[in-house]
Amino acid sequence: MVKIEENRVIVYDEKEKFISNKRLYELEKFLGKDFFRVFKSVIININKIDSVNPLFRGIMNVKLKNNLETTISRKYLPKFKEYLGL
Repeated sequence: MVKIEENRVIVYDEKEKFISNKRLYELEKFLGKDFFRVFKSVIININKIDSVNPLFRGIMNVKLKNNLETTISRKYLPKFKEYLGL
């Protein structure tokens, strides 16, 4: 997962987190097709999804295999479903 926290871009792997000096959109282009933006400030690795669960008002929660969680906003949900072939 790549996420903006406290005005810094944080890159999470399976066990650690790192601070990046790149902007989120730069990392999005660099990371490639296995990574998908699910919120304005969050990019996830599609291959690391453990579960996706509905919340309220069209928002969904995604849990990754490293136990990190985030939401998929209504704005990105249609493209997310299309990407997964749903």
